Amino acid sequence: MQTKVIKEKIKSVGNIKKITKTMEMVSAAKMKKAIDVLSEKVDILEEKLSNAKSSNLAVESYKQKVISNIESTICDLNHAIKVLEKYGNENAT
Repeated sequence: MQTKVIKEKIKSVGNIKKITKTMEMVSAAKMKKAIDVLSEKVDILEEKLSNAKSSNLAVESYKQKVISNIESTICDLNHAIKVLEKYGNENAT
């Protein structure tokens, strides 16, 4: 009887090992799938970030052009004011 009980326990331990191994394989597959999904999402987010950065650069570039044009216009207007003031002073005398 003692031998039979030991054999059943050995068989039981073997079955538990098989179940544990199967659970580990299922968990590994689920983990791999989760990693793949997250990796895909990271790629999408990196692409969106890159697009946003380049879009932001385009906006910054446009903003710099507008600022440059405004500064140039202000400079031209200041020059025009000086010319007109000089012209006005010359005609006043």
